[in-house]
Amino acid sequence: MQREIKKRIFQIIISICLVLNIIFLNLFYLTYEILHIFGHILTGIGAFIYILSLITLHRNNYRESLISKGVYSIVRHPLFLGVIIMFFSHIFLSQNWIIILNTIIAIACIYFICYIEEKENIEKFGEEYKKYIKKVPRFNFLIGIWRLIALKKYQRVPNSRL
Repeated sequence: MQREIKKRIFQIIISICLVLNIIFLNLFYLTYEILHIFGHILTGIGAFIYILSLITLHRNNYRESLISKGVYSIVRHPLFLGVIIMFFSHIFLSQNWIIILNTIIAIACIYFICYIEEKENIEKFGEEYKKYIKKVPRFNFLIGIWRLIALKKYQRVPNSRL
């Protein structure tokens, strides 16, 4: 119960940071066009990862079983990774100290929510989730892709010695 309260508080803080960022993004428009374009690219990447993880969750029975397919075979928390990337893009869309501060606070809250959820998942799925933790990184997309490629290469080579 205490974990749920902590998660709810972090979610409220994230929501407040998002609203403030939206307000300040509209008040302080960035004049550097290249940074603005980069911010939009990051927003698109974050939204793509977020939507992809939602599709993966809803195609599988995510309430009853551990999902380790699709984007969840690359990172353990792709939904949160997408939100982090979208928050990070706000810094490039408007270089304002309030937006930078809100983004740092929101990303820290997201990290804490992930930490709480991992404890819950260990309790729920036990050893299966502990193996998943060792195999799949929390947020690092590049390491996740690298490990997935290496695992597939290893599985294709019979009697390989590593």
